[in-house]
Amino acid sequence: MLGTARLTGQTLGAAIVALIFGIAPQHGPVIAIIVAAVFAAVAAVVSLFRIAGKRGVETA
Repeated sequence: MLGTARLTGQTLGAAIVALIFGIAPQHGPVIAIIVAAVFAAVAAVVSLFRIAGKRGVETA
């Protein structure tokens, strides 16, 4: 299951980068890095909420 999730994420990431390069070829790399940073920040926040939720369940 984890392997499938990673492969799906890599595939979607590559597709998004290709789309960005197609739409804005001059600024594609910069836009792609910004989009990747936003996705990483959102993933970190979701992970923090998930970890905080588990800790709340353990102490209750």
